[in-house]
Amino acid sequence: MLLKCHNCGSEADFKIMPKEFVCSVCGAVNVVPQISEAADEPLSCLAPTGFEWQLPAGKIGNPVFGFKYITAQGTQMTREEYLATFKIDPEVALQFMRSHRGVKFGRNM
Repeated sequence: MLLKCHNCGSEADFKIMPKEFVCSVCGAVNVVPQISEAADEPLSCLAPTGFEWQLPAGKIGNPVFGFKYITAQGTQMTREEYLATFKIDPEVALQFMRSHRGVKFGRNM
């Protein structure tokens, strides 16, 4: 099965169709659409759409030159770019995630 990366367009060959795969060229996570028919051309994959892919993975920089926020895909964005793209304030999201590090949710604690 020939699959095509949604980010860079490179093709990867798999014997068994995976649900997701990481591109060996650009490192993007690809979600494979599940179809039953065989195709002669590469199947185009989709970007992940869950909320966790919108949360920032971290930030780099300093107060003098400014900060860049890292997306789950590895893209570096300014705060304004992040807000425009994901409608989430990355600074607030990072502070919330860091303040709840190690906190377990659920009934079986």
